[in-house]
Amino acid sequence: MQPKKSSLAVTLALATFAVILLATSIRANAEKVLYSFQGGSDGSYPTAGLIADKAGNLYGTTAFGGSGACHSRGELGRQTGCGTVFELSPAGDGTWTEKIIYSFQGQQDGSYPYVGLTFDSTGNLYGTTAYGGGNATCVSIEYGCGVVFELTPGSGGDWTEKVLHRFQGGSDGGNPGAVVFDHAGNLYGIASQYGDISGADPYGCGTVFELTPSGNHWTETILYTPAGDPDGCGPNGGLILAAGDVIYGAASVGGTYGEGAIFQLTPASGGVWTESIRYSFGVHDGHIPTGVISDQAGNLYGSNYDGGEGGYGAVFEIDSSGKESLIANFGAYGDWPRGELTFDAAGNLYGTTQHCASTCDGGVFKLTPNVDGGWTLSSLYGFSGGSDGGQPFGGVIVDLQGHVYGTTWVGGTGTCTAGSSGNGCGVVFELDQ
Repeated sequence: MQPKKSSLAVTLALATFAVILLATSIRANAEKVLYSFQGGSDGSYPTAGLIADKAGNLYGTTAFGGSGACHSRGELGRQTGCGTVFELSPAGDGTWTEKIIYSFQGQQDGSYPYVGLTFDSTGNLYGTTAYGGGNATCVSIEYGCGVVFELTPGSGGDWTEKVLHRFQGGSDGGNPGAVVFDHAGNLYGIASQYGDISGADPYGCGTVFELTPSGNHWTETILYTPAGDPDGCGPNGGLILAAGDVIYGAASVGGTYGEGAIFQLTPASGGVWTESIRYSFGVHDGHIPTGVISDQAGNLYGSNYDGGEGGYGAVFEIDSSGKESLIANFGAYGDWPRGELTFDAAGNLYGTTQHCASTCDGGVFKLTPNVDGGWTLSSLYGFSGGSDGGQPFGGVIVDLQGHVYGTTWVGGTGTCTAGSSGNGCGVVFELDQ
């Protein structure tokens, strides 16, 4: 079954949050590169975090590379391959073995998996590709508007891909994000583009969708179509399925002040869902939220890619009454948090920043709750951008022993060149605290 982001061991009842920024230099915890992508058929540029199975194997995606014939151009330069899904398996001697379990071919089966994966209860993997899936007209680097896919393990370690839904643009949405299961086996997710294209934005503000299994088919239902200011636009990150079947998510822009919002969807009679804005961000408390997670008390936590008191992003908490507080502001050592946050079993929060204000190329941070209220922000590791990796775009996971696992977009020993973003094809790393 899907490995859970560790829940809080104790309920956090903190009325006031005042972050204490450490004035020390970047802490260099022991980092180990578990795998360095080489590009080509091996995969390149992992942009999402990892998940783990019960045996301790790690699974993730690379946005490019693989055996597919996709060719993209843009700010990253010319990249080849349609992306991959990979598995990393630990050996008894401390080494790890990488295996590509699926290589996207573009067109019908999808291309460019930018987000992470999820397990069902029987060990099948589910995810999305941002593009591909057919000839639907979407503004993209490859034909198609994206797909939701399933990977099923078979004998001999082979995996079989099945496309559950191909997005068509328009009211159906396009460029899907991560998906999540409910207890009944339905999948929920967001599409960041299209939806209602009748307004000023020709690419729309995206959708929130549900996929319901019926035999060998899955049926899509659009639960909500954002409409922009003050409603929110461009849903970003994953969704949270809370008590009472309430859904929470983040909109990267829009809201009351146009800087992004946290939205809430509540089921009503007749299959209708009612949307409300839980919180709208302004410049000083950050903007461009990258997703939310929750603790056992129902408080929401997330990071803003930009803004905040330091101007380089912030970590926020929204309590059950809807009150927002900044629990960390970046600029002292880290710039632009991008991935979603993760709790460990002790109630500490972990996340990543794309860049550093000091001499490093992105880092991993930890937020520790203080006994008397507030949080202490510390750096776990600052990447060099060389063989140890650089610019972690996704979040991290933490095991019961406190080891932290994640990916970086660039760096490593591969020979990829991502335009001005850096060299190397990316790595999978482990940090020992």
